[in-house]
Formats: sequence, structure tokens, C-alpha cells
Amino acid sequence: MAEPVRLPLITNSRAKSFRRCARHHLISYQQGIRPIEKAGPLGFGGIFHKMLESWWLASELKLGRPLPRSSSRTFRTNSTASGTKS
Repeated sequence: MAEPVRLPLITNSRAKSFRRCARHHLISYQQGIRPIEKAGPLGFGGIFHKMLESWWLASELKLGRPLPRSSSRTFRTNSTASGTKS
């Protein structure tokens, strides 16, 4: 018996990319070419979200509330990477 053919996963983002520009879809999804650097606003947004997360986690620790499991791992990883101890 022949092995079934596996179809590629088509995400909503991939379909929107194709509808917007077939060439962009080809380069991004089929050839796998990505920009070397993120756009400036995306970098700033990521830094801003990390700052908000750190502020929230610090306020939760000061109040003595237990941290969510995923957040405490992120906090420890970020604080040990910067050289401070948690």
C-alpha cells in the first residue's frame, strides 16, 4: 500500500502572505529567506514588553505573591544572564 502524501501546513499568516504578494510568499516560506535584523520598532517593542514583565514580576515579589511557573523561569533566566542574583 502506498504511503499517504503529507500536505504542508498552511497557517493563516502564510495564506495572508501569499494573498498580499506571491513573490514575498515564495521568498519567505518556500525558500526560507528571512531578514538579518529585526526592524527598529520590533526591537523596541520587545524591549518594552520585557521591561513591563520585569516590573510586574518585581512588584509581585515585593507583595509576596507566588509567581506563575513560566514567568519565574523567565525572570531567573534574564536576571542570571545580566549578572544579578534572584
